[in-house]
Amino acid sequence: DAASNAVAAAAYDEAAAALRRADTAAYVYPPSALHCTVATLSSFKKPGATLGVATPDEAAALKRAWARALRTHLRAEAAEGPITLTAESLELSPAAGFIMYSNPSGRVKALRAAVRAALEDVLADPAVAALDARTGGAVRESLQVPDIIHSTIVRFAAPLQDPAAFRAAFAKAAAAWAPCTVTVDAVALALEPVAYMHADPATAAILYQPLSEGGFEAVLRMPTEGGDRDEGLTLSAVLPTLAALAGVVLAFGAIAAALSDLNNER
Repeated sequence: DAASNAVAAAAYDEAAAALRRADTAAYVYPPSALHCTVATLSSFKKPGATLGVATPDEAAALKRAWARALRTHLRAEAAEGPITLTAESLELSPAAGFIMYSNPSGRVKALRAAVRAALEDVLADPAVAALDARTGGAVRESLQVPDIIHSTIVRFAAPLQDPAAFRAAFAKAAAAWAPCTVTVDAVALALEPVAYMHADPATAAILYQPLSEGGFEAVLRMPTEGGDRDEGLTLSAVLPTLAALAGVVLAFGAIAAALSDLNNER
């Protein structure tokens, strides 16, 4: 609920401020860039991923197919209402720092199962099937479903000035972190024009799906700005009070025409 999300937001602000002070090479995510990935449909980090090998027409067909399929397969889960995550801890790896979540209800697992099921509908689209055949199965192979629930909170823009001091600062922030609950009230399918999802999914997503009890409301939004390069396609869960993204990443101007028929189906 709003009170729980406010507690989580305050806890994040405190941890983020401490990490920013620790080293100028640490890029600490602003709340607007936080997200929890449900599944990655095409990763900018994976050679041969679908968006990296597709022609513009093929990429447009792929985005249409995923938006249609997810709108169908997320319907039942959306009707179950908001999802509660517990932000359990802060953890650090050599490449990044994370908030680690638990979800005892299994709702995130159900969302991921829905994405896997949606893939079969995507591959049933003739244009996507042709793309998959031409690329030796890139559409199917590009789907990545994590086995953890997390939000990345820090990456490193340059070598740390004092790695030991930063690790100590992170450990202090982690020790001060108290588990708190976060309510996820939407998932978004979005396209990344810039790596690591630095935009608000509620206004920039291809498909924005509120999780509302007793109903289904899929909003297909038209892009309004952005570049001409597609970095990745991701489905994430939206943490609204933290301004976090839950669903897929971001869709911008380059795909507006490709999505016009979907927008007309609303």
